[in-house]
Amino acid sequence: MTATQSLPGPALVINHINVLTRDLARSARFYTEVLGFTYVMNLGPAKMVFDAGGFDFFLEQADEIHLNPSFHFGLKASLDAVLAFAEKLKLHGVPLTKGNNPEPIVYTTPDGKRTALYFRDPDDWEIEVYTAV
Repeated sequence: MTATQSLPGPALVINHINVLTRDLARSARFYTEVLGFTYVMNLGPAKMVFDAGGFDFFLEQADEIHLNPSFHFGLKASLDAVLAFAEKLKLHGVPLTKGNNPEPIVYTTPDGKRTALYFRDPDDWEIEVYTAV
């Protein structure tokens, strides 16, 4: 199979992410109150499922978390939504981080085609909110 060929059968779609947390209740509050995710259900005592705009977002309690400093996940939004979200983060006391930006700010590329901000959740997972690339 070459790099341009696809797997046989229906197209594959990324459908969920499973994020580890040291404190399930604290992270559930963060993702619902700050990010606006909707609680769906528990999958046992140590895992919760949320809806993130049609994407399944799982939180799972873990005693240890090993973060890769290069890993982050991104949430795509309109320019107005990115700017409004920056204000929401301020209201919740969540500081911006540098991420891939030159400094911890809401950054727009010189060509004006992309705006992004980065921040961290309570377990230090880095999250990006950005406009189309």
